[in-house]
Amino acid sequence: MKNRETNWHSLSADAVLEALDVKPKQGLSEKKVLLRLNEYGANKLTPRRGEKSPAIAVIAISSASDLHSVDFSRYHRVFAGMVDSSVIFGVVIVNAIIGFTQEANALKAIDALSRALSISATVLRDGGKRVIPAGDLVPGDLVVLQSGDKVPADLRLLNVRELRN
Repeated sequence: MKNRETNWHSLSADAVLEALDVKPKQGLSEKKVLLRLNEYGANKLTPRRGEKSPAIAVIAISSASDLHSVDFSRYHRVFAGMVDSSVIFGVVIVNAIIGFTQEANALKAIDALSRALSISATVLRDGGKRVIPAGDLVPGDLVVLQSGDKVPADLRLLNVRELRN
């Protein structure tokens, strides 16, 4: 099977079937489904934890070093250095709070989408049609869509009849 970077939309239907090692009249075998489910995981939205920005650590360190470099023998410089450090530290705290809030909201949105999208799909496997949870779809599954069905995943259309948007 080709890598995940393949531009599937630019390939012919036959090329897609060949690349995914799928028989057009049979669909995938259960053995292939299990292997692909193991390799690619479930067809579900999975929240990814945001990576922490190294800029925050740099700012915090500069705040601490700015406070460390304060010359305590001169009172006017002590006050100025403490103000600088306090402002930098305040920016770090506000940034952390905003980042945490945004990440929490994004995780809630993904969770709501996951619940709203829990649908089923009709697939062709081992030569027969089956209705399965959309989360059990794998790359190469031949999904049969009927009028009114929700599209259960990113799909490459092979055959269409009377398709309208």
